[in-house]
Amino acid sequence: MGSNSNNNGNYPVILNPQLEPSYREYWGLHLPIALERARPVLQSECHVLRYFQVPDDRQAQFTAAGGYRQTTLALEPGSFVLGFQQLNDGGVGGALQVTDIPTQHKLFSQPYPSTLLVRNGVWLLPTPMPVTAPGTLLIELYAQTSGEVSLVMVVAELDKQYAVGKGCLAHAN
Repeated sequence: MGSNSNNNGNYPVILNPQLEPSYREYWGLHLPIALERARPVLQSECHVLRYFQVPDDRQAQFTAAGGYRQTTLALEPGSFVLGFQQLNDGGVGGALQVTDIPTQHKLFSQPYPSTLLVRNGVWLLPTPMPVTAPGTLLIELYAQTSGEVSLVMVVAELDKQYAVGKGCLAHAN
């Protein structure tokens, strides 16, 4: 499910805004700024780039218009949520909210329309969202039409064994 693209200066494709001039023209300077803010995390030897489908496949179901789905995701504290990729089967739209359960911090001031996550690839947050201990996030999806409602969350996860091997951590707890 996860992959690491942080070796020898070979950075993930999402670090190259020159590949998407139409995105920059339509959305202003969001992508270049978001990339610069995400760059230290994406280049970190302590983190591994991972993708999580939310809700996951075991919970996949069709939702009626006005429906609501939620799931929790446990991540290693010290990880960062970088952005989302919309899985849009059949033109289904919805709204997204992510809440850090221990602090009750909400990522968006109100549920964010998935129609604004449009991009061929990963839609980056304006700045990476740090994951605090114990690392439990609540992901809520609100359906606007009938159909499958699902997103892929892009995370730079702190992998303790990987970080120990790279010398980022003295030892794994």
